[in-house]
Amino acid sequence: MVLDLQHAPDPREDSLGFHAQLFAGSDAWLLAGPGDPTNKDLYFGFVLRQLYVSAHLEILGEGGFDLKVGRTPSYLGYESYQAPMRQLYSMSYQWFYAEDGCDTGTWGTWHANDSWDLTAGIYLGSNTFFELRGDAPCAVVQALRKRDNSGSNYQACTIVFGDQAIGQGNSALLEGKNQVVIEYRHQVPLSEQVSQVLQINVGRSDEVLGNHHGVWYGLLGANQWTATDQFHWQGRYEWFNDNGTRTDFDTDYFAGTIGALWMPRKAMMLRPELRGDIAGVPAFGVLGDPNRKRQQLTAAVDLVFTF
Repeated sequence: MVLDLQHAPDPREDSLGFHAQLFAGSDAWLLAGPGDPTNKDLYFGFVLRQLYVSAHLEILGEGGFDLKVGRTPSYLGYESYQAPMRQLYSMSYQWFYAEDGCDTGTWGTWHANDSWDLTAGIYLGSNTFFELRGDAPCAVVQALRKRDNSGSNYQACTIVFGDQAIGQGNSALLEGKNQVVIEYRHQVPLSEQVSQVLQINVGRSDEVLGNHHGVWYGLLGANQWTATDQFHWQGRYEWFNDNGTRTDFDTDYFAGTIGALWMPRKAMMLRPELRGDIAGVPAFGVLGDPNRKRQQLTAAVDLVFTF
């Protein structure tokens, strides 16, 4: 369950805004980071996922300049932890192991012209709530090229770097230092009914489990076919390679997911899906179990209500 309160600045004049979001449920404690005021109940906890103020300033050209201060979602990745804002129920390998959560800091975006947005920011490390994580703040730089005004046709290149810039991988024991992540994302409509997202992710981390260097690569593609205004087919295909410092296993992962998005009512969303995963080594199952497997097949469905 999410309670979301926001007021966006007016992009046509000097103006102020804010965003506050309370996230509650069985996953809330998993999303919490250092400094988070949270209830770690396994069945129904809560966490303040977003809390920031924003401003639009009519400076530096006709597009102006946007400023955010507080806790806001990371600039990495096209998927969102918020169920109504993503296509599929399950999440990708890149989201789990190669991206960030919600960070505390300050960000500025210059709308250079109708096509280009340039963003730079300083934040307190991965997924923190007004608390420094690591030895020093981290930084993010993003260049975004809009191909039109639809919001679904763009290219973005993002770089994050710093001590614990994206936190640990699969275990706190694997937490490293001095991380760098480079991500390229391209979203484009292929036709009036079909859209596509392509995302490439490369990362490196120092001093994991002593003197080991973490290195990972990911390639992700996602498509949506709009059959009607109420029904959409979804597909996602991905490859993720890890040297053992993000997922515990030095191997390749491949996954394919097909699903549907049905909205019989404006405030109701139903998403069934079928997903298959394959790894180069027996990576699926309980850690330490001798019967772990190299592949798994999962079926899932969720139902979301918005108000």
